[in-house]
Amino acid sequence: MTMIHNPASVIDALAHIELHPESHEQAVWAQRTACGTRHCLAGWICAAAGLEFRWSSCNVGAMAIAVLWPRPEQPPTPAPVSHAALDLLGASTSEDRDEVYSSLFGSDLTLDDIYAAVSRLAGIGEPELREQVADRAAELRAAEAAEVPA
Repeated sequence: MTMIHNPASVIDALAHIELHPESHEQAVWAQRTACGTRHCLAGWICAAAGLEFRWSSCNVGAMAIAVLWPRPEQPPTPAPVSHAALDLLGASTSEDRDEVYSSLFGSDLTLDDIYAAVSRLAGIGEPELREQVADRAAELRAAEAAEVPA
């Protein structure tokens, strides 16, 4: 049974993690560091979608407390990172949301665990998933290279 109905969201997040593994920390939703920002998978799903984070402070070490979730014809509303990520993945029923949350957002998960879970939850073979992530990472790498002045 497919529980992730928008695999492009997780493919974008995984591509970013593959390009910048130092920016992945599964134990935090999002955290400011001296070198940028670290996110867990849910945080990268939100970041890849362009959602704005609300932080506990402006300091290094600050943790994300929410993301601003856009709503039609209304101002964006603060939402927990996990809820926004589940919505972006298209996990709609409470059973789907519980399964996706426990399979993808646990603090002790390795990247291999995440690939296996995404494969199962999205109904995509793991080799195909890894190929899609690699293709997307190559696109992101080219875009990053184009932004850097020579």
